[in-house]
Amino acid sequence: MRKSLGKLICGVFLSCVLLCVCAELLDVNGAGTVDDPLITFSYMRDTVLPLLKNRMASKSKTGVSAGTRGAELKKHGKSAVSSLSEKNIASRVADGLTSSVTELSVPSVTGQRRVTIGSRWAVRAEAGATVLVLSGSVSAVPEQDGSFIDIRQKSEVSGAAGLSAGDYAVVTEKGSVLFIAPSDAVVMVTGKVGFRIPMLGTLEIDGIAEFGETLCADFSNVTCGGTLSYLWTVGGSTAGTGETYTVKEEDIGKQIVLTVSASGDGCGSLVSAPVTAVKESENAPAAPTAEKVTYNSVTLKKVDGMEYRMGSAGTWQTSPVFTGLSENTKYKFYMRVAETETSAASPASKALSVTTSVRAALTSSVYKVDAANGRLSGVAAGTTVSTLRAGMDYPDYIKVYDASGAEAGGSRAVGTGWKVSLVVDGKALASVKLVVTGDVNGDGSASLTDFVQMKSHLLGNRLSALGQLAADLNGDGSFTLTDFVNMKSVLLGNTKIKGQKV
Repeated sequence: MRKSLGKLICGVFLSCVLLCVCAELLDVNGAGTVDDPLITFSYMRDTVLPLLKNRMASKSKTGVSAGTRGAELKKHGKSAVSSLSEKNIASRVADGLTSSVTELSVPSVTGQRRVTIGSRWAVRAEAGATVLVLSGSVSAVPEQDGSFIDIRQKSEVSGAAGLSAGDYAVVTEKGSVLFIAPSDAVVMVTGKVGFRIPMLGTLEIDGIAEFGETLCADFSNVTCGGTLSYLWTVGGSTAGTGETYTVKEEDIGKQIVLTVSASGDGCGSLVSAPVTAVKESENAPAAPTAEKVTYNSVTLKKVDGMEYRMGSAGTWQTSPVFTGLSENTKYKFYMRVAETETSAASPASKALSVTTSVRAALTSSVYKVDAANGRLSGVAAGTTVSTLRAGMDYPDYIKVYDASGAEAGGSRAVGTGWKVSLVVDGKALASVKLVVTGDVNGDGSASLTDFVQMKSHLLGNRLSALGQLAADLNGDGSFTLTDFVNMKSVLLGNTKIKGQKV
């Protein structure tokens, strides 16, 4: 019973001693605790327990009491930590700068830790700490004014640098250094170190960098922890420190970059790829509407902030008026939102098709149109309505009316005194009277009746003004005996009547 009780008391005492020694030897952050249970376990297994076995076996042979053994263990732990003092490390660094890396081995003292760092952990080493890379690659990133001694290169490094297997770094008194690995790497660390969650991955800016738009960080491809801080720069100058940033007018044309840094339980920082701020985009407006259409111009309805174009390859203009157009011709017109200081020009609208009207006058390259006197001449007797219309400009708009005012069909022969009109949208824009050479009485033919009336005129019974022009067979501008003789020749079949332009 006494033996069992003694073993129990001894076991409890040894457990307390073990915990005290572990607390001394695992004082990573100076607070007597280690945050990573995996590191604690591996360190206890590989370092503390073998140490306890050796020390206990040695003291047992000499008959040292349990209390003395505990004191020795604590003393050993303290001496192991004190062996990592700045003075001790400084001397080792000095030796390293004058000897090869192989000659400068990692101090074989209790307190060394074999650590796997990567996506889960990063090491933050303070002044005097050492880091030996056993496998993989590591990025050493000094914090603020910190730096480290690269033993292999025999130089002090104050900026971020890559370390590979065999590289050995000693942190100087200037400040702490973060050791981050993009993938798992094994390092041996000594001295005062802490553990952080590294910020890894690819940081992107979420949102469209247009004027007035709000941007934020895209963490979809990022792993991080701790407290995050944000820094927005535009054109290289600080523009904001919030989680979001709204693009301003003065940003247009400049590059926007976001830097996110982690602190507290996290460490490191990521910088996004730059995005260029642009003007606000606009949607295409509806098609323009026509306000006025003439034979040679089109005026669109003016809308504030818009500009206009004729044709798919035309030049944009602020005026909605287009002139110098051809008659009776189809054109296409477009409208878009004009560019401003903060917005880009919008895409073009759908097209508006407009056909210009015909000129408000009768014209012809075949017949003579005397608009001032209201007559159309040069038409020979026997000319049909279809033939007459074909000889006019814009024949689709030409209508012919007989002496009674009824619209004449295409096969009828036109007669002197009939009306020819230019009609658009049901409205007569211009009208003239016909003069048909040889057709004095207006029945559409040169006959004996016309000859008789011509003779009567010569005897004093005067013809109408149009009748006299129709009787002018030779086209000299007046009806004379010569025209009467010519009419007799026509009736006898010796000559043919030609339409005279009078």
